[in-house]
Amino acid sequence: MTAITVTNLSVRYPTENSYAIEHVSFSMKKGTVGVLLGPNGSGKSTVIKALLGLVEYEGTVSIVGKHRKNTHGHIGYVPQRYPIDRSIPITLHEFLELGLLNCDHSSKEKEKMILSVLKKVDLIDKKNERIADISGGQVQRLLLARALVHEPEILMLDEPEAGVDVEGERIFYELLTKLAKEDNVTVLLASHEIALVRQFADTVFCIKKNVVCAGKPEQVLTAEVFKQLYGEGIQLFGHAHHT
Repeated sequence: MTAITVTNLSVRYPTENSYAIEHVSFSMKKGTVGVLLGPNGSGKSTVIKALLGLVEYEGTVSIVGKHRKNTHGHIGYVPQRYPIDRSIPITLHEFLELGLLNCDHSSKEKEKMILSVLKKVDLIDKKNERIADISGGQVQRLLLARALVHEPEILMLDEPEAGVDVEGERIFYELLTKLAKEDNVTVLLASHEIALVRQFADTVFCIKKNVVCAGKPEQVLTAEVFKQLYGEGIQLFGHAHHT
């Protein structure tokens, strides 16, 4: 089953003369991990914002067979930077409770939902700890838990590994793969981490204002494609600590 279908997606911001992305088309199967890969300014984040309805766009977007405007509740989102003030004395459990304030669920149901997502992201033993006392990688997993608390069918993430150490990155990507394989969640993320993309992605969409190429990592992560994306003389590595 197709989870995401994008056809001729174009975005031009009001303050810009040229398009940020133009005629982007791709599709994703349900329960797979797709990665938008490209240099800074290539349009990766713009694609995700358009799919979320955060920017005006031309073209068509279908999520789980529905027009994007009718997909409320189907999508979970982890932004690149979430404005968490870690000086506020709030626990992980309390942070997730805030995400359920406007829900019609009973207190018992909310508690079950919170404990379920904390288990999924391996933070159940940290539920009563303050956000200020956990690592950057654990904060990112907490944001993932918040995106998952309403059990979305689609999960979108914008460079989720930003500010996370190597081990935290690996754990996070393993979690995303597990969500896709075991819970049938469709995962679409923007990333620049070549080594992680190569290891965990089902499909890579190489973006430079439009889709340069798409396919399995072993098919598209080639020197020729990197030259198209990043220019001549560029040597690409993963995280600075990767060997």
